[in-house]
Amino acid sequence: MRPENATALKEWSSVVEALKSGRQIVLIRKGGLADKGRVFAVEDDEFFLYPTYLHQQAEFIKPECVAAFEEASAARTENGAVTFDSYAVVHGSVPVTSEAALRRLDPLHIWNDRFVEHRLQWKPDNPAWVVLVRAYRLSEPLTIEEQRRYRGCRSWVKLEKSLTTEMATPVLSDEEFALRVAQVNEALEA
Repeated sequence: MRPENATALKEWSSVVEALKSGRQIVLIRKGGLADKGRVFAVEDDEFFLYPTYLHQQAEFIKPECVAAFEEASAARTENGAVTFDSYAVVHGSVPVTSEAALRRLDPLHIWNDRFVEHRLQWKPDNPAWVVLVRAYRLSEPLTIEEQRRYRGCRSWVKLEKSLTTEMATPVLSDEEFALRVAQVNEALEA
């Protein structure tokens, strides 16, 4: 893991919480409206998790995860600041066009069937990307001023300056993470 980085990936705050808690290790992405060509690409293999509330909807979350979704949504601040408390390292990414393959991942994330359908229906000629990430907790939260260029429906943000990742600790043990990666791979290969 790099000692510092200036790259952040915007993701629903509820998903950031699921990654930080070890509930999931996958992201399912299609791309933001402001992304190049409106398609998703892994632009960096390490990044800060930038909690966002844009497009986050409880109707796309499994019923048993709605309380955590609401808690994450309530933490939103309107003061023009962004707080990073987690970091992620990519351990693989796979383009997926099969609804069946995405449905086999169901036990491994917080999204419901409606989310999976919605993902595949938006720009149906483009695959959804399943990105395996290992999440890390930062030793202390880092708060920065939200720049205008960070806003909007975009996946990747280049921060004004690099932030430290020193003392970050993995959310899951090596053994637990390896087990989860195997579960994801098995679901995608079935």
